[in-house]
Amino acid sequence: MILLKKIIKKPILWIAVALLAIFIFLYITGFRITYAPNLKNDWDAISGSAAWASVLLSFAAICAAIYVPYKVANDQNKISLFEKRYAVYIQLEKCVIYGDILKFNLGNIGPKTIDFLFLKTFLDDTIGLKDIAQDRIDKLFYDVWNKIKQSEFLFDKKSSDEIVALSKALFDLMASLDRENNVEEKAEIYATQSEIIKEKIMPHIREQLKLD
Repeated sequence: MILLKKIIKKPILWIAVALLAIFIFLYITGFRITYAPNLKNDWDAISGSAAWASVLLSFAAICAAIYVPYKVANDQNKISLFEKRYAVYIQLEKCVIYGDILKFNLGNIGPKTIDFLFLKTFLDDTIGLKDIAQDRIDKLFYDVWNKIKQSEFLFDKKSSDEIVALSKALFDLMASLDRENNVEEKAEIYATQSEIIKEKIMPHIREQLKLD
């Protein structure tokens, strides 16, 4: 059934159907391409047949001229969308890992530990984590937050709503570090939301990443 739906959606199929419908119409209305050696050539009829053939070929050429650029542009749009979605997906995987680590450490966690675990999860170069300046931590946080926030425009509403909720939980967690207030509570909220992302949203997103 899925394969049939994909075939039906292809414009080339409808072009072929349109051409077939034109040929059937011409046949029903009496149009024939015939040759009888004993009959005198009717050059008017031959000219008319050639004109019809020219019309049909022109129609096919126009359809091809429209379809080919459309197909190329459509494929390019799909690839571009895939790249943007995949970038968010990779970031979400790290967000889920971060949530799992926080969940494991709940009950014995503070601002410095949260910052350290954040850097260890999201930073590619983990050498000298304790010496990283706060402004670099803030920039990394903003980059992560901004990346997953883009899901609002890249995925369906079901996925984007949950991911936006995760971005809010991350923002609230990082904001609590500055005030050193309700840090444990915010960490638990984030960990809970990341679990929702892992169980319900990530499999759904993987389906959306497939290029048809």
